[in-house]
Amino acid sequence: MNLKNKALHLISKKIRDRNLRFKGIHSGESCYIFGNGVSLKYFDLREFNDRVSIGCNMMFTHRNVHELNLKYYYIGHPFLFYKYWKNP
Repeated sequence: MNLKNKALHLISKKIRDRNLRFKGIHSGESCYIFGNGVSLKYFDLREFNDRVSIGCNMMFTHRNVHELNLKYYYIGHPFLFYKYWKNP
């Protein structure tokens, strides 16, 4: 492991340790993972509330997102909610 990786490993230890509580929490279960896209716009999400769901990106804008058994959410873009953001 090079010096940069060691430094990142040490810096992120607190966050990684905090996330250990999720390890194996849904072991053996199936889930749905939803992204966002035009293809999902007209889906009735009530058909998918029988399993734990993970939402991604802009899925929270879907009109039926509250119908899901949405336990986890991930937004990959770190600057999405910044007041001023310019896409290079």
